Amino acid sequence: MFREMRKKKRETTKDEAYQFLEKAQEGILSTISVDNSYPYGTSVNHVLIDNKIYFHCAVEGHKIDNIRHNNKVSFFAIVSSIVDKESYTTHFESVHVFGTAYIVEDKKEKVKALYELSRKFTGEFFVNAKEKMSGSLDVTGIVRIEIDDIKGKKV
Repeated sequence: MFREMRKKKRETTKDEAYQFLEKAQEGILSTISVDNSYPYGTSVNHVLIDNKIYFHCAVEGHKIDNIRHNNKVSFFAIVSSIVDKESYTTHFESVHVFGTAYIVEDKKEKVKALYELSRKFTGEFFVNAKEKMSGSLDVTGIVRIEIDDIKGKKV
């Protein structure tokens, strides 16, 4: 169902691909636009929980409309990228996911995802996470991507 990587020697193990996904600070979520069927890519901060990707967003908007219409998505993240000018190449670590996106409705799952996102991204401000989250639950959307295929690449 999913293509094999063309240059197999650059493909990582599944475990390493999941590690890349966990380390990445942001990724590009690609959906199919409900408006015109064109691909729609947007940057999101994410967290990996139980081998599922979670990200926060507004409760309405283009990406949410797209997911409601067609929940098959692609997610791509670059962990590191260094241009090697002498060898005319780029050394990088990346991960590419195909998955199925779901808008999280369960309050307990939503709180857990927001908590983990806060832990990953707020640093020293994490101590205020619970207070900030409690006031924003109704206006914050959470999306879960269940991974159907994952491939890591390292050059």
